[in-house]
Amino acid sequence: MKAYDSNDWLADPFVKENHVVYPYGAENARITERAAATGDVVLFDNDKAAMILTKFYEDEIWGYSVDAYLVNKTDKNLMFSVDGATVNGFICDPFWACEVKGGMRAYSTISWMES
Repeated sequence: MKAYDSNDWLADPFVKENHVVYPYGAENARITERAAATGDVVLFDNDKAAMILTKFYEDEIWGYSVDAYLVNKTDKNLMFSVDGATVNGFICDPFWACEVKGGMRAYSTISWMES
């Protein structure tokens, strides 16, 4: 949770706290494994991390988009990003990065502007 000056997003926040909420109690918390699906594209899956592309589509606002499932198998925070991407022979990196905390998973959307 963060509370900050709405006129100065670069200023230090007034409040910056992490909270974990267990609606059914901490003892009942489980990490749900995502089942592989037809059409998944596994970019990598090793002992440190995995990145699986799950859906490709045209987004009316952002342009061409890809949904990704990210897995951090380490105890460190990892930053996932795309550099040097080529599409149909053209270099066109998306403006995208996603941090995943140690031992956690995340869904993220990678988008390319139409231009």
